[in-house]
Formats: sequence, structure tokens, C-alpha cells
Amino acid sequence: MKWMVRWVIIGFAVSFSGSSFAQKTEISFELGGGNTTVSNQFDLVYPFKKYYDGFYQAGVKYTYTHAVYPISLYSGITIDKRVLSHSSSDYYLKIPLGFHVYYGNKLKFHIGGGLNLGSGDYQSSFNRITLGLFVNAGPSLQLSEKYRLMISCQLNSDVTPMGFEQSHSMAGQLSGPEYGVRGYDGFLLLSLYRKLPF
Repeated sequence: MKWMVRWVIIGFAVSFSGSSFAQKTEISFELGGGNTTVSNQFDLVYPFKKYYDGFYQAGVKYTYTHAVYPISLYSGITIDKRVLSHSSSDYYLKIPLGFHVYYGNKLKFHIGGGLNLGSGDYQSSFNRITLGLFVNAGPSLQLSEKYRLMISCQLNSDVTPMGFEQSHSMAGQLSGPEYGVRGYDGFLLLSLYRKLPF
């Protein structure tokens, strides 16, 4: 786990090391909503399916776009909210480190992914730093020289457990060993980008 954190920090430092390779820098303000579930086994969650719990995200990100290649690196901070049916809402603070690859000019299509580092209050107890993966894709429209709008369908998957639960017997009593639970999210994300002067 420590070596993963080190590589994420190195990647973060490289992506913000200066504008020598960057055609432009942007800041984005983002809002998202969709579905989530917490499970001890992998679950591919799609946005807006009725039988999942609610998921919401708000964030700010900082983006560098390469001068030659249609690729961007970004990081920032997000606040995620999972409205789980078996408890009150749980909140998570995350730092994404990701990339986008673009195709097109004024109207572009993007695909990307990356890592999430974060911590949350699953069952009202903050755990150690968790690691997750995400992928996303969607269209991006250049509104003007300074502004662009992006819509993404994003899927999140925790790699490390966000919390632990204990098995229950048929009578409802606790029995057996603890097992790790992970969060899986599927949501639509609306991002408004503004070009920065540096």
C-alpha cells in the first residue's frame, strides 16, 4: 500500500511540475448524481437504476492539457455522498488523480480513468486512507475561448476496504469472521471548465 501512495504522490507532482508540456491549464467545477452500493463482492453499478442507493458528488479540479498530444492530466478534491438504505448518509473526501484522452475539435469525445485516494465515515467511523479506481467517458463542448462543458458517465470501484462488517447467522446474530466491504458507484458528472491565464 505504501508504494502505491508514493507512486500517486510522484504522479501528482509530475502533473503539476510546470507548464513546460502544457498547452493550457483549466479549473473545473463539477456536480454529479447517480447510484451506489456497498458490498463485499464486485458490482458494476450503472447510473439511475432503481434498486441501487443514491450517490452525489461535488468537486473542483485542476487540469493540464498537453501541447501536442490530445491528453490531459488532472487532480483536485471531491466530496462524495452515499445515501445508503441501511444507514444515514455517508460522506467521503477524495483526491482523484486522472487523465483524459480526447478525439475531435470543438465537440470532442473523451475517455479516461485514474485513481482515487480518500477517507470516509462508513458507519460513522473514519478508516485509514482508501484507494479506488475510476473510468469515465462522454462528450465535451468548447463553449468559447475560455469555457467548455463536459458530461461524463463515471464508474468508481474501491480497491481497498472502506469498512468491515461481521457475518450474521440465520437467527440474525453476529457470527463468523469480519469481511471488508467496498463501494461501487455509477453516475453522470457535469463539469464546467474555465481556462486559466497561466
